[in-house]
Amino acid sequence: MNVYLNPLKPLFDPQSIAVIGASPDFTRIGGRPIKYLLDNGYTKPVFPVNPKYSEISGLTCYPDVADITHALDLAIIALPRSLVLDAVKGCAAKGVRSAIIFSAGFAEMSEEGQEAESIITRAAREKGMRILGPNCLGLFNVSQGVYATFSIGIQTGRPLKGRIGFVSQSGAFGSHVFSLARENQVGLSYWVATGNESDVDVADCIDYLASDPDTDVIACYLEGCKQGEKLLAAFDAARQHRKPVVVLKVGRSEAGKRAALSHTAAMAGSDEIWETIFRQKGAYRAETIEEFLDVAYACSVLPCPKGDRIAVFTVSGGVGIMIADQFSERGFSLPETPREVKQKLIEILPYAAVDNPIDITGQIVNQPNLLGDFMDVVLSSNDYDMTVTFLAHGGLSSEVMAEQLAVLEKIRARYPQVPFIMSSLITPESKKKFSEAGFAVVEDPSRAVNIATALYYFKNKVYP
Repeated sequence: MNVYLNPLKPLFDPQSIAVIGASPDFTRIGGRPIKYLLDNGYTKPVFPVNPKYSEISGLTCYPDVADITHALDLAIIALPRSLVLDAVKGCAAKGVRSAIIFSAGFAEMSEEGQEAESIITRAAREKGMRILGPNCLGLFNVSQGVYATFSIGIQTGRPLKGRIGFVSQSGAFGSHVFSLARENQVGLSYWVATGNESDVDVADCIDYLASDPDTDVIACYLEGCKQGEKLLAAFDAARQHRKPVVVLKVGRSEAGKRAALSHTAAMAGSDEIWETIFRQKGAYRAETIEEFLDVAYACSVLPCPKGDRIAVFTVSGGVGIMIADQFSERGFSLPETPREVKQKLIEILPYAAVDNPIDITGQIVNQPNLLGDFMDVVLSSNDYDMTVTFLAHGGLSSEVMAEQLAVLEKIRARYPQVPFIMSSLITPESKKKFSEAGFAVVEDPSRAVNIATALYYFKNKVYP
């Protein structure tokens, strides 16, 4: 019998999977996870379970989970609500270690559904089996090819491998964000939709990801929680492991709170209390989906800054002024360029505006080393902790960006403690290359300001 140090290991990293309610029709809920597992690199045993079939896609199909002789880490239950309890009891008797219940119609619907959900959960707990759901989209583990979900988002493209663990109390929101992440060249380690949280909840997932070696950043969509102390302990675990937590918490208004309750049966609570919790525990609260994804992405590729002193480089004097205004409004320091540094910069480009923000002009196209040379001179003064660079539409030229990356990689190696945040319209291919090299790239310079703000927040809250 396998022994796991973490009781959620069989759920997050299963070594065998049964699909109960399996279907040869891969457009159906019972068919999609089989297709996803087979198509996306899962190499461990998969056991379809459905008495109607003897074989599905080359896999032996079993009439009942009890007929499988292999030990089972995970059972995916894709059945009508009326059949779920018997399936859970069968799995528990078999010794299955965890189960994901796709089926809806439980606590999110009625008191009767709540009671049915409670009975199912008790039946699992009696045998030590963990439950994700019901009423959930499941999870995936990118590095191991575990796609235990029926989300149609997988059909449009496999998520990119990265260092962000994403947990969502909304399946549709979660699918939207992982699709958005993929389209923006942002990689994930895990993706989990917790549904009704009859057993495994957001706090459990944060706690698991806090000690997971494949995850550096935890991103969480939160509507509410049922066990506040457990969530506080999970935030503490993330901070102890020095992992930033980015939260998109909804339900500020009374209407939002009511919607959250009806959606996941989670208590939304006072927004003032949530704000206090996030500040005390070092979680960063994003205001929009864009900021949520940007901050998680940046934290996964950038180092933590030593302070709040910003050096701004721009090919547009106007945008440089806008960035400076936004940083000043947030209380950041934009130190004046030291006199000896100004002199060196003017020697490199006599007509550059060398006061911070530093305007390197469009000459960057003709002098590929220009930006790197300017950065090197400025950062060598040790007067700056972060850089924000605006390159306008330059990122749309693969040739220009290849030249810039060849130069800037050397600068980053020389100043590994400095976060390099860049703003440019950019091709997906170039963004991927820059991200892999340790640069965060976003299209809007205001988003770059948001990223710097979040990094400095984590510097004080997570890495003091």
